[in-house]
Amino acid sequence: MPLRVKAPPSSVVAVWRAPLWQRILFPVVGLAMVAGAFWPEAGEPYEPIWVGLGVVLAAVLVLYALRPKLTLFEDAVYIRGQILSRLIPIEEIAAIQGGYGGLGIWWGDGHYSEASTIGEQTNIDGLPGSDGRRHTITTLILTTRDAYLERHGLIALPDPHEEDERRRREFKERGWAEHNPRATRESKRGDGD
Repeated sequence: MPLRVKAPPSSVVAVWRAPLWQRILFPVVGLAMVAGAFWPEAGEPYEPIWVGLGVVLAAVLVLYALRPKLTLFEDAVYIRGQILSRLIPIEEIAAIQGGYGGLGIWWGDGHYSEASTIGEQTNIDGLPGSDGRRHTITTLILTTRDAYLERHGLIALPDPHEEDERRRREFKERGWAEHNPRATRESKRGDGD
């Protein structure tokens, strides 16, 4: 799987970026850090190490907020992260879940990709970038996937969470179950010895 991929040529359904407040606040803080690194303290010249450190940290803040993008195509989902990018065929999407880091997408074969800063969960509803946006993104991606699968006569891949939930319920009901029980005298005998 390549680390950086190009977007497919099919038509775009929707595009999402980090929330607007992050795209404004993070570059402003980065610019303030660079300005602070060049600001002379008590008339003394600035230290080059602090300028270099300030520029690097400012670049990280700017890239964190401005580079990530999630593009939904008719036949794929393109995730551009801070450094790497992924192209997920839409028929390979098994589950989508939002969390504090961003929108998590599970592939049918168990791989996991995350669109950081996009659709991330917040503690307070109503803030810009709150859970309503995450639900809208998830619904549109799954609706597009289902339409694609129906058009091509395919079935959706199973949700990996369902298997985990089945195991959790089984453990809760039965408790610890040894998969290879010890051999007993009866099981060693064989055919009616």
